[in-house]
Amino acid sequence: REPGAEGLADGVGCLEGGVSRAWVLQGLLGSAEFAQRCATAGVEVGSLPLAEARDQSPDLTRFVNRLYTHVLDRPGEADGLNHWCAKGLEDGYSAYQLAEQFVFSQEFEGNGHSSESYVKVLYRAFMGRAAEADGLAYWVAALDSGEKDRRAVFHGFASSEEFRMISQNFGVKPL
Repeated sequence: REPGAEGLADGVGCLEGGVSRAWVLQGLLGSAEFAQRCATAGVEVGSLPLAEARDQSPDLTRFVNRLYTHVLDRPGEADGLNHWCAKGLEDGYSAYQLAEQFVFSQEFEGNGHSSESYVKVLYRAFMGRAAEADGLAYWVAALDSGEKDRRAVFHGFASSEEFRMISQNFGVKPL
């Protein structure tokens, strides 16, 4: 049958969030509707093993993909998603530690962000919103005057209540 609007939106959202097609397919294979169709046809349902790290915790995968899009300004690729999801799952990386790897990566640092663009990225990544004028001015002035370096500004954003809430919404421990 054609997919329902809600199911289609959910599947597309999962794929855009970084999980694999196999994960989406496994969801369909595990549905009551599919089980009923198999029973009617006299066929065993079976299963599809999910071996990729990005398929072990869709919330973690969406969080990592969010770092790709908000920090690196691109979607995550399968190898990168698997690598960073494994760091979260197997090595216990917190949201702070994962974010730190993205913000201080060669790829991000190679983009040559000015103080202002750096702070704007941190607002987007850690607050989930655009910078307000006063906050932007404060952080840019702190960087430009040498009062704070980029690590100190990172820490201010990554240890914020707003980032803690975003992390928890994805089921990722904040610190």
